[in-house]
Amino acid sequence: AMLLWMAWRTVTQPLAMQAAALPSRADLLRCFGGTFVLTLSNPATIRPFLAVFASWAGSTASTLQPLPMVSGVLVGSAVWWLGLSWGVSRLRHRLDSVWRQRINLLSGCLLAAFALWHWAGLLMPAGKSVKAA
Repeated sequence: AMLLWMAWRTVTQPLAMQAAALPSRADLLRCFGGTFVLTLSNPATIRPFLAVFASWAGSTASTLQPLPMVSGVLVGSAVWWLGLSWGVSRLRHRLDSVWRQRINLLSGCLLAAFALWHWAGLLMPAGKSVKAA
């Protein structure tokens, strides 16, 4: 239901006509800290790491074995967000209101599709699944 609400809001929300004001240095630090704590408290972030580290806990492997995985996640996340930020900074002046509305419509449709796909999985009798076309 939350995904459907988010889809509806994404499609029906009016477009911003001007950029938001730049935050102060103190606000940036506060936002970074809040985002960092939120990420660390996200169960979808914590569970995979706990599962991997728990599987290594009983092994006789080196204590440095988790280092490549954690480094890979860190580097991969940094590359993704830096690339995304760079791409948006390069394209933002080319995206007029028509293109931004199209992006919102596509995003809303994808959110609604995920929500409906999830609901279909919940409503299917046990042992049956939604077959791909």
